[in-house]
Amino acid sequence: MTLSPDPQSFSMDALITCVDGPATFAALRARSLEYGEVQEDRPGRFACTTSVGLVDLRQDERGLVLGVRARDAGTLQMMRDTVFYLTEELEGVSGVAWAGEEAGCATDTPALPANFRLVTVTGAWRINRDFIRLRVSGETLAPFAETGMHFRLAIPAPGRTPVWPCVSPEGRTRWPEGEDKLHTPAYTIVAVSPEEGWIEFDVYTHGRGPTCAWAEGLLAGTEPRSLVGLSGPGGGWFPDTDDLLIGGDETALPAILRILTHHEGRARAVIELADEAAKEAIPEDIRPLVEVLCRDAGGSAADWLEARVDQHGTPGFLWFAGETTAAQRLRARMREDWKLPRGAHYLSAYWTDTSTA
Repeated sequence: MTLSPDPQSFSMDALITCVDGPATFAALRARSLEYGEVQEDRPGRFACTTSVGLVDLRQDERGLVLGVRARDAGTLQMMRDTVFYLTEELEGVSGVAWAGEEAGCATDTPALPANFRLVTVTGAWRINRDFIRLRVSGETLAPFAETGMHFRLAIPAPGRTPVWPCVSPEGRTRWPEGEDKLHTPAYTIVAVSPEEGWIEFDVYTHGRGPTCAWAEGLLAGTEPRSLVGLSGPGGGWFPDTDDLLIGGDETALPAILRILTHHEGRARAVIELADEAAKEAIPEDIRPLVEVLCRDAGGSAADWLEARVDQHGTPGFLWFAGETTAAQRLRARMREDWKLPRGAHYLSAYWTDTSTA
């Protein structure tokens, strides 16, 4: 989904302090091209729309200015944090100063970022062998039903009083560090009701990692950490196409099922699972659309997608999420061979296999 923000949306300008304005302009323009569709491109002025908002880069009487515009305050904060991240990578940039009201918060009155809210786990149940479904309840959840299928959990460290992120005086999200560092895995929304104030998501219980232990503890009633944070939403929306080719492994299964449930055009899917018994996670009404491959029999969703595109050509939209190496391989094929437009593919790494590292 490409968003064209209206004049009433949330916006803010940042003055970029740098040694070489033209070089920094060119570098920021190049990075913006990776994320968006060009709206204006001429000497001293560049603008593009992205999946979350508008980026406007210009040289004016103040110097080099980067403006961001978003549909809501939470998305605006996410875009501001991205600007900090991108400018840190550039040589010769010494500062980013945001102009406007509430550009930052005083250090003695820290505030939660606008794209972060606290929620309470109000339900936990096992839906099949491999997944536990959790429900969290809280306020101001409407953005999670409007844009962005994903979010990040923020789970406090065991045995510690939670310390939550805040907005620094310069307007940047500051996350707790050291012993107070939060565990922040990404998850897919499987159901949401802003009116009733809840979100549901599925945790793949692969038996490794702190989130699995946390979810198992909630299910057993032994986990005290029921107050957690949500950061988001983000990570793209439902593909806008009449010809969808989609695939991934268990980590992508909640997203794939949600997309297929909402998709009205032609769709073909491949899902890579551990074994035959794992197929119970796929609802009966979705199974006719899905090719299921089992890893214990040598199946690979990435291999299947790659072969299908090579044999039948590119679809209207190609979607894949799974292990990092597989995602990187498909991205390379996209750049070098398939060359679908930026808005016609989503190829994401959801996890990294460290077993052979």
